[in-house]
Amino acid sequence: MTGMFLGWGETLPPAGTFIIWTMVIAAILTLALLTCNRHQIVIIAATMATAIGVPFLIDFGGAAVRGNPLVWQGRHGMALAVGIPIIAAFAIDYPALARRLNRVACTLGCLLALATALAFWSSLRRYTVGASGPLSFWVHPEWTPPVSPLLLAIVFPLLLGAVGAQQWRGILHSETQPHAETQPPPSPSA
Repeated sequence: MTGMFLGWGETLPPAGTFIIWTMVIAAILTLALLTCNRHQIVIIAATMATAIGVPFLIDFGGAAVRGNPLVWQGRHGMALAVGIPIIAAFAIDYPALARRLNRVACTLGCLLALATALAFWSSLRRYTVGASGPLSFWVHPEWTPPVSPLLLAIVFPLLLGAVGAQQWRGILHSETQPHAETQPPPSPSA
């Protein structure tokens, strides 16, 4: 379900895409399970059970009874599965922990941007010269999108980098500013 810009499952993005996404999601879940309360753990576990159980029930419950082949695909469960890291990320968002984890979160975001850029580049290469075509797919493409493939291959990672740099700048700025809980209360006016 990650990094699939390709439209179907026969051509996969680079393995690094899956490795990076798996590491980031595992880190988010680990931090959530180590820092959240029991109620949040129950919500995360229920979301995981739903994301795993619903496809199982649909495939082996109703569809198998009617004689249909297995019908569930990963894209059908995306709305359920994406809830797991989102809910886990909300569970670890405590002010004190957030200050300590700002740089970790930014690093994870940079890794996700890299994985996204690799998947996009792989998809663009597949469409322009085929999955086994040359790495310099913009030189003699068999198909071209409305915008130059070279321009897309350059601009997309640059845009991701610009967003990441803005986030990093915001994190550095927040670390240099005193936080509300450490500031003295305002003095009463006379």
